[in-house]
Amino acid sequence: MNYLKTIRSLFRSVFSFVKRARFVVGFYFVPLMVGVSLFLGCGEKSTLSFSVLTPEEDPFDGVTSITIRAGDIEKTEEISDPSQISMSLDASYGAQVRLELVGTNAAGDVLCSGESPYFYAVGTSQQLKLWVSRGGELSLHPEKLERAAGNLATADYVNEDWDDVDDDLLYSFWFGGCDGTGLPVDLNGYFDPYLQESTPLPDMSDSSSWLDPVAPVAPRCGSVAMYIDSGMFLVYGGTDSNGIAGDEMYLAMVRSGEYKYIPLRLECGDGVDNDGDGFTDVEDESCDDEYGAGEGPGDWSRSGARKVTLGPYSGLYDDGNYQILNNYLITGGINNSSTRSATAFHVTAKISTQTLDYGFDMEAIELLEPRGTSHTVTLTTSLENDVEVRTVLIYGGTEDASGVFTAETLRYQIDWSDPGWGWSWVQNGYAVDADENVLPPVTGHAAATLTDGTILVAGGKTSDGTRLADAWLFHPRMNEVEHLPNFLDEPRAGHTMTRTGNIILVAGGENASGEPAEDAFLVVDDRLNGQLEQTGRTPMNVPRWGHSALLLGNGEVALIGGFDANSQPLSSIEIFNPRF
Repeated sequence: MNYLKTIRSLFRSVFSFVKRARFVVGFYFVPLMVGVSLFLGCGEKSTLSFSVLTPEEDPFDGVTSITIRAGDIEKTEEISDPSQISMSLDASYGAQVRLELVGTNAAGDVLCSGESPYFYAVGTSQQLKLWVSRGGELSLHPEKLERAAGNLATADYVNEDWDDVDDDLLYSFWFGGCDGTGLPVDLNGYFDPYLQESTPLPDMSDSSSWLDPVAPVAPRCGSVAMYIDSGMFLVYGGTDSNGIAGDEMYLAMVRSGEYKYIPLRLECGDGVDNDGDGFTDVEDESCDDEYGAGEGPGDWSRSGARKVTLGPYSGLYDDGNYQILNNYLITGGINNSSTRSATAFHVTAKISTQTLDYGFDMEAIELLEPRGTSHTVTLTTSLENDVEVRTVLIYGGTEDASGVFTAETLRYQIDWSDPGWGWSWVQNGYAVDADENVLPPVTGHAAATLTDGTILVAGGKTSDGTRLADAWLFHPRMNEVEHLPNFLDEPRAGHTMTRTGNIILVAGGENASGEPAEDAFLVVDDRLNGQLEQTGRTPMNVPRWGHSALLLGNGEVALIGGFDANSQPLSSIEIFNPRF
């Protein structure tokens, strides 16, 4: 394995990512506004107001009463005109709460709802917006991407120290994307579930957004984005405006209250500033020429890779006094020779406890079979003999000529026998045979980890173009596969599958005839009781494929971008409300 490291040269600037949900003043109203005052106790009172953001269709149709909740406090009022609501609640100062609105009819049936992420009620003016829609339906959000694009590189901004709820998902970011011809789109931004807004970040092509004007950062198509820490993201790979896959990595980080883009280059070297940008490049300590031993120019250049988040390990330290912030596994992709990659990269982000500098380790792991694009990489965690074992299922994608393995697993855990500890990896491959309880060779399928740790794989397309409606359950502890024929009721390929709570949204993609699917599936995940069943469909407002599915901090799912039936990129956002 090759180990590539940055060495302590990324100075941690004094910056802070402004948590907009606490302090933003001003918002727009469409088409309904509800003013709600939350009076905070403990001797000091403050007003929290929020507006209600709705789709074009009226979610309050048939609603006769509205309930608002903040923690264990709630209030219900009968209404005749939802646009004239004025309600208030008393709550303790400093309480950690979620705001929730529920609309019911005369029979008590819930017809619409909206919910904010968790926040602290503080003694200053706070303003939020709630997205209110019919439960279990997709609604077209009035917010749009700044530019139309598909295949966005996405990453979630999380926070672990606001409150006692671990890993609060605050914002969902995107970097770059592709147009209908596969060229990069200079698109960067994030979705704020507190304000229900899509906010752009500086363009990568704008030199004022570069930390050093002589070190340009270009937009990429088919790249991978990873959240590091404190509003900082690492973006890797993808193709440029000439369609050339690159090995570039750059940091998108907050500096002096603004986002700046900082290039990192994979170079053999001595750990010095090779390109004059003020930062040490990523160093391959095993190399003695332009490329490392056993490496070639195509080994790092790739586009269309897939990533999975393995961490965080926020309480773990290595032997160099570095605290581990997060780690990722990047698999597959296509290089400039149109060759599928047989290498996975284990990326570990860390920070020095002495100098507060950031560092990155990149560990190369050889896969059993090359993976191109449209494969899945899915993580599940289990306890085995009181030891936490994490299993990554890597499945499908562009076919290999030999067709030996359709899937493989990487099981890993911390290896304390290694000086300063390390990562212990165990691989296993799954070959095609006559047994139906195997994972067949497909591309464009989707996968999700269920509540019991089982991995659900559904749909996809075979080498002859046939779209599948079948699904498979992978049981990691037993290393067994269970076949679920016609699970989706309708063939689907190129779709997304996102679990929110115990509901899985299977959305978008192509149907049996190759057209964008016009509706989405809802699946109830009750695997803890041995059940997994499809419960219904919800219409897509804009049929799409090549989109990204974001799990928002309030439990909703946002479908962003993608392509329509004519392969034209989309800028629209659809929101799925999982509450029934």
